[in-house]
This record gives sequence, C-alpha cells and structure tokens, in this order.
Amino acid sequence: MSGFRRGGSAAGLDNQSHYDGSIGGAAKYADDPAFYGSVLDELHAEQKSTIEALSCQVEFYRQREERYKKEVDTLRRYFSKDGGDADSNESFAKMVAENRLLGEEIDALRNKQTRWEQEKQRMDRARLDLETQLKDAKHSLASFSQAIEQLELKMQRKEAEVQTRCLELEQELIAKSQECDRLQDEHSAAQQIIQNFQIVSSENQRLRGELQALTQSNLAQKGETESASLKVQSYEESRRQQEQTITELKQQLADSSLRIASAQLEVEKKQSQVKELQIQLENASMLLSEREKMLASDTHARREDESQRHELLALVSMLQREKDALTANLSMHQKEQEALRSELRTVKSRLSTKDHGVMVATLRSEISYLKERLRNEFKHEKDELKTEKASLSHEISVLTGRVAEKERVIHRLQDEILAKDEKNRQIAYDMTQLQGKISSLEHELDATREKYQQLQDCRTALAEKLDYGFKELLNDEESAASAYEELEKLHKELAQLKKKNSTLEMQRQSAVDELDRERFESTSSSSRLNAKIDDLYRQLYEKDEMITSLKRAEQQLVLHEKEKASWEQQLDETRSRMQQGVEAESHKVQDLRSQVAALEDDRAALKDTLADLQREIRDHDEQRQAVQVAVQESQLEVEAGKQEQDRLQQEISRLEAQLSDAVKAVENGRQEKSSREKKLLRERKQMEAEMIKLFDRIEVAGKRNLELGEKVIAMGNQAKVDQTDLIALSTQVKTYKQTIRHLEGQLSKVSRSTSRETESVHDLKRRLSQAVTTQERYQVEIATLRKAMEHLQSEKDVVQKQRDEAMKRVRLLMQCQEQMKSTVEGHTTELVEEIEATQNQLEAERKRCTVLLANEKSLLRDLQDRNAAITKLQRSIQMLQPRKPSYNGNESFSRSNGTATTAATTNSPLGGGSSPVATSREPRRQQHQPASAPAKELDHLLSNLERISEFSAQQQMQDERY
Repeated sequence: MSGFRRGGSAAGLDNQSHYDGSIGGAAKYADDPAFYGSVLDELHAEQKSTIEALSCQVEFYRQREERYKKEVDTLRRYFSKDGGDADSNESFAKMVAENRLLGEEIDALRNKQTRWEQEKQRMDRARLDLETQLKDAKHSLASFSQAIEQLELKMQRKEAEVQTRCLELEQELIAKSQECDRLQDEHSAAQQIIQNFQIVSSENQRLRGELQALTQSNLAQKGETESASLKVQSYEESRRQQEQTITELKQQLADSSLRIASAQLEVEKKQSQVKELQIQLENASMLLSEREKMLASDTHARREDESQRHELLALVSMLQREKDALTANLSMHQKEQEALRSELRTVKSRLSTKDHGVMVATLRSEISYLKERLRNEFKHEKDELKTEKASLSHEISVLTGRVAEKERVIHRLQDEILAKDEKNRQIAYDMTQLQGKISSLEHELDATREKYQQLQDCRTALAEKLDYGFKELLNDEESAASAYEELEKLHKELAQLKKKNSTLEMQRQSAVDELDRERFESTSSSSRLNAKIDDLYRQLYEKDEMITSLKRAEQQLVLHEKEKASWEQQLDETRSRMQQGVEAESHKVQDLRSQVAALEDDRAALKDTLADLQREIRDHDEQRQAVQVAVQESQLEVEAGKQEQDRLQQEISRLEAQLSDAVKAVENGRQEKSSREKKLLRERKQMEAEMIKLFDRIEVAGKRNLELGEKVIAMGNQAKVDQTDLIALSTQVKTYKQTIRHLEGQLSKVSRSTSRETESVHDLKRRLSQAVTTQERYQVEIATLRKAMEHLQSEKDVVQKQRDEAMKRVRLLMQCQEQMKSTVEGHTTELVEEIEATQNQLEAERKRCTVLLANEKSLLRDLQDRNAAITKLQRSIQMLQPRKPSYNGNESFSRSNGTATTAATTNSPLGGGSSPVATSREPRRQQHQPASAPAKELDHLLSNLERISEFSAQQQMQDERY
C-alpha cells in the first residue's frame, strides 16, 4: 500500500506539473482569439496524458502481480515440504489478522469511493456549466468578429470599386491612344503613297523631255541623211548622163549607194539607242537627286521627331512620378489597414459577455447607418456608371464609324498601289527588252565597222576612177560644159539644203527652249510637291513619336493594371477567408451583389468592345509595318539600281569610245566637205561635251549614291536593333519584291503612255489636296482626342476627390472603433479575470479528480492482487486440511459460524461495517477454534473482495463512458 500511495502521489505530482504548465500557457495566450476555442482541446490532451500515466501504473502493478505469484509459488513449495502444525497455525493467525486489517481498509476505501463519486458528479456539473459559458463567450466573440469583418468587407468593396473605376478610365485612355496610333499609321501610309506618285510623275516628266530632245535630234539627223542621199543621187544621175559607156562603174556606184544608205540607217539606229541609254542615265540621275532631297527632308523630320520624343519622355517621367506617389499612398493605406486589423484582433481577444447586449445594439445602429450610407453611395455610383456607359457606347459607335471610313480609304489606296505595281512591272519588262536591244546593237556596231572599212576601200577605188574620167572629160569641151551646168545645179541644191538646215536649226532651238521651260516648270512643281510632302511627313513623324510615347504610357498602365490585379487577388483571398464567418448575414448583401454583378457584366461588355478595337488597331499597325518594310526594300532596290547604273555607265563608256573612234574616222573622211558638215561636227562636239557633263553628273550622283548607301546601311543597322520589327521585315520582303515588279511594269507603261502623264499629274495634285484635307481632319480628330484626354483627367481628379472623401469616412470609422475599443476594454478585462478564476478552479478540481482516480485504480489493483494471493492461500489450506483429523468434529460449528459471518456481511450496506466488530467481540472463540476461524475469515474476505471487484469493474465502465 505504501508503494501504491507513493506511485499515486508521483502521478499526482506529474499531473499537477502538467496542469500548472497548462495554466501558465492559458495565462500566456489569454489575449489570443483562438484561446477560448482550444480549451476543450487542452482538456482532451490532459485526459490523454492521464491515460498514459495510468497505463504506466498498470504495467507496474502487473509486474508486482508477477512478483506475488512467485511468492505464492514459494509458499506452496514451503507448505508442501513442512508438515508442522504449530508453524502453520501461527501463519494462519497472522494471515487472519492481516485479512482483518484489509477488511477495515476496504470499508474505508468504499466510503472514500462514495464521497469521490459525489465530488465527481459535482465537478461534472461545474464542468458543464463552464463549457456552456465558454460556448456563449465564443458565440459573442464570433458575432462581434462577424460585424467587424462585415465592416472591413464593405470598406474593401468600396476601395475595389474605386480601383475598378480607375482601371476603366485607364483602359479608355489606352483605347484612345491606340486609335491615335492607328490614325497616324494610316496617315503615314497615305503620305508614302503620295510620295511614290510624285516620284513617278517626275520620272514621267523627265522621260517626256528626253523623248522630245531625241525626236528633234532624230529629225536633224534625218535631214542630214536626206541631203547626203540627194547629193549622191545627183552625182549618180550626172555620172549616168556623162558616162553611159561605163556601165560597170554605175553598177558599183549603185551598190555603194545602197550600202551607204544601209550603213547610215544602222548608224542612226545606234545613235537612237545611245540616246535612249542617255535618257535612262538621266532618269537615274534625276531619281538619285530626288532621293537625296527626300533623305535631306527625312533628316530634318528626324530632328523634329527627336525633340518631340524628348518632350514625350519628360511627360512619361512626370507620369512615373505620379505613379510612385500613388504607390506610396497605397502602401500607406495598406499599412493603416494592417494596423486596423491588428487592433481589431486585440479587440476580439478582449471582448467579454457582460455588456454584449449594449455592444451589439451600438454595432447594429452603426451598421444600419453604414448600410444606408453605402446603399445611397452605391445608387449614386450606379447612376454615374450608367451615364458613363452610355457615353462610352456613343464614343465606341463614333470610333467604329471612323474606323470604317479609314478602312475604305485604305482599300482605295491599296487599289491604287496595285495599279502602280502593274505599271512598274511593265517598266521592268521594258528595261529587259532595252538591255537585249543594247546587246544586239553592240553586235551591229561591230558589223558596221567592218562595212565602213569596206566602204573606205571602195571610196579610194572610186576616187581613182573618177580622176581618170575627169581627165578625159576635160579634154572634151562638151563634157566640160555639161559638167559646169551640173556644178551649178549642185550649188543651187547646196543653198537649198543650207536654208533647210537653218530652218531645222531654228526649230530645234525652239524645241530645246520649250524643253528647258517644261523642265523648269516640272522641277519647280516637283520641288513644291516635295516641300508639301516633307511637311506632311514631318507632321506624321511627330504623330508617330506621340504614338510611341502613348504606347510606353500604355505599357506602364498595363503594369499598373497587373499590380492592381495582384492586389485584387489578395483582396479576394482575404474575402474568401473572411466570408466563412459572414455566412449568417450574406442574405442581406445579395441585392447589392446583384447590382455589382450587373455593373461587372456591363464592364465585361465594354472590355470586349475595347478588345475588338485593340485588335483592329493591331491590324493597322501590322499594315504600317508592312509599308515600312516596303520602303526599306525599295531602298535596297535603289542600291541594286545603282549597281546596274554603274554597269551601264561602263558599257556606255565603251560605246562612247567606239563612237569617238567612228566619229574621228568620219571627220577624217569628211574634212574636204562643205561648211555644213563642219557645223554638224560642231554640233556633235557640243553633244559630246554635254555627254561628258552628263557623265560627270553621273559620277557625282554615284558618289552621292554611295553616301546615301552608307546612310541607308546605318539606318538598316538601327532598324535591326529593334528585334520585334525583324519578324515583320522577314515577312514583308516578298511583298516588297512584288511591289517592285509592279513598279517596273508601271514604268514600262509610263514610257509607252506619255500622253497620259498630264492626267496622272492632275490626279496626283487632286490626291495631294485630298491628303491635305485628310491631314486637317486628322488634326481635328487629334484635337478632339486631346479634349477627351483632358476630360478623363478631370474625371480622374473627381475620382481622387471621392477617394479622399472615402478616406475621411474611414478615419471617422476608425475614431468610432477606437471609442468602442475603449468601452470594450473595460468589459473584456473583467471577463478575462472571471474566466481565469473559473479556469483555475476547474484545473484544481480536475487535478483532484485525476489524483483520486489514480489512487482508486491503484487500490483496486492492490485488492485484486491480494484476492489472488488469498485464493492461492485458500487452495493451499484446503490441501492441508485432510492432514488434520482432529478438527473434523468441529466442521459444523465452523460452518455455522461462517454462515453467520456471511449473513452479517450481507446485511451491511458496504460489507465492511460488521467485520471488525465481529472480530473484536470474539477473540476468545478464535483462540479456542483455530482451525474453523481462518476458514470463516477467508470466506468473509472472499465475499468482500468479489463485491469490491464488481464495483471496480462498474466504475471502470463509467470512466470509459465519460
């Protein structure tokens, strides 16, 4: 028993230390809002710890039972070996005394058990009362937390609505900036088309002037050839009249005249081909000059664009500073919100149940007031959103109309571009034909050289024969008279030819003057058109810079939207966590949610429309990029044309060398001719000087082309920096090649249809006027868009004012919460003190209960061990009874005494009140009857132990139920 008591006291100390730790933890976490919800969990944990301690004690008692079994085995061996009666009687007397003491202890334990049961019932009632109090406190805390969470949710909804409004305004701004970008792209495309038309018109004018010059030169050469042919024919007729006898010479002269005519025709053809090549070279030089002018205008426009870009960068930096200020304000508000949440948590932890009714009433009044205010604000905001929705829908309809108009203009311009592409293809075809003709002319030149050599040989032979014939004619006077008459005729024909030549020279000079005048007019008109185009291009470039700045601002707005989306996700997560405690009052907010859902649907519809507009704007951007790629490809083609021009220059130099050789040969052969031929040679020299000047110009143009090529390469390197444009360039190279083919076809058609050039010039002027009108319309639209931007800025200021008002309301609510906090803290302190006192009492009673349960179980196990030992001793006594015959006569007496003792025990309420009395009244009888008294005592003890074992089993079942 002493070991049992020591074990029970140790278990009690362990439980005491455990509960002391739990009390310290409860005092430590009294401010935690989850403390009151975890009291039952702590109780369960304590019960588990007590069960573990009891399991340890059970193992200890099992070990002790095994030890008792070993002792009983030793006793059995002892009794089997020793047969002495005296020693056995003494041992039985000791056992009887011990059994009496055990009976007394059992009675005392039963009394203690009844008292413990009463105390246990009282503690159970107290525990149930405390649990009900804790549940009430939890409900009150939950209701108060729900009210506070509802307030937080409403404030968060208000902030979310303000953020959504800001997002909508930003999206509208982005849409309008994209519309401006699209308009600028369209304007740039139209300007490029106008530039192409102007280039084609200038080329047409230049070709027209060159054709007129060629026609005049061809007429002069034809006159000269006709005069030469007439002279040859006159000479042939005179020779036929004078030399009828020399038929062979006549035949040779006829043959030579035919050959000369064919050679002259071939020379004329070659001269015409050379002039065509010169015309092509002049065209190339004009194109290069115009490209140089365009590049100069581009540099000027780039400078202005850089200035505008710097201004836009300043605007972007200002917007960035505003963004930083807004983010700082948002972080400050978030910090304030976190502080409010921490204060709300402290308030929740300090709430009490005493003045809960007053708090609930005040909260309900405040919540009703807030609900009314929020409803009014929601209605007002709903009306504002409806009006804004109507205005946005109207703006979207207007923008769609504008987009349709722009698309029609774009289709018309595309059709015109296709027509020009066909013309360019025709020009390319003509160029290939001209190259073939040049090759054929080279072959013909070689053949004419050979023929010219043959003619020179024939001329020497004819001269010798003519000298011989003239000598014979001089001998004859009649032949001299006839020759004199023929000479006079030749002089007359020469005078007539000179007159014709002078008239032709006058006509040629007038034609040259007209050509110069037309060239001057065309250059002046082209310069004016180029100036206008440069102005338009500069304006478009400025608009492009504005668009790029707006795109950057759009990217920044997209980043802001992403940040806001992340904040909205965080708010949604907090809402999802807080909505678990707000389910009781969710039906009150359903009407507001339905209104918000309708507004969100409207917002989604507006987003869809804006997405459609953005897609259209992207399409226009792609078209603009395609046009830019076409321009770059045209630059590459210009470089290729320059290379071809160099090659043609080489061929022309070679042909000119050949022509110079042929001219020298002709001059050496015609030195003895008349002044007319000298004039022709002078004119030819003048033409050669002009050709040299043209070649010098071509060389200068080549140098300029090289410089331009370097500039173009630099521009290409700059363009390559932008990785996004590479994909568009790779896809649009093919389209530009096709456009080049179209342009070549158009050039061929232009060369063939010179009469239609004037009409095209008029059309270009008309289109230029249309472009100017479209530019003015675009400027008006940009002004309207700027006004809309200012309107949006004013709306943003209004929203900012509303937000400031909302912050003032939040501050008022915070002040109210602080007042409520000050009133609640007083109640919460009292509630915490009472809860701590009740927890201390509950823990003390729980410790007592655990100690009593441990002691009871240990006693019951000791009794079971003793019962087992007694049963073993009884069996051993029964084994020893046959060895004692002297006691057979007294069995009836012992049995009667045993029945009397059993009756006495059954009459007692707990079976232990009469046993000590009986044992105290009959000491002598026990002395006289040593054999029968132990048997009675053993029966008495066995009956008591059986009842105790039954009672302990029932008690264990009850404990397990609890």
